[in-house]
Amino acid sequence: MSGHSHKINCEACDIEDEVKVDGIMDLAKALPRRWKRRVINFRAYILCDVCGHPRQFTKGCSPYILDALDLPPNATCEIEEIEDFRGHPDNVTWRRERQRMKK
Repeated sequence: MSGHSHKINCEACDIEDEVKVDGIMDLAKALPRRWKRRVINFRAYILCDVCGHPRQFTKGCSPYILDALDLPPNATCEIEEIEDFRGHPDNVTWRRERQRMKK
């Protein structure tokens, strides 16, 4: 049985990507690489690698996320990897890629 492709959009910046679904899926495994499901104010949002990055949530929700999702200033978020994201090899690579793109 072959999978189906579906378009998915980041709920903050509206960037689009594709997910492949094969039967019953685990959302974390189905999302594009480094995309995240973030719970903010008790609602789940699907966010791209930039909008869902732990840096957006290090001291609560960033002003960018609050504005993009039209959330109140006191919005709360649940994010597990804040403590150890800086040293994770995948995130180090992500930061290097983003810095190169700025130049």
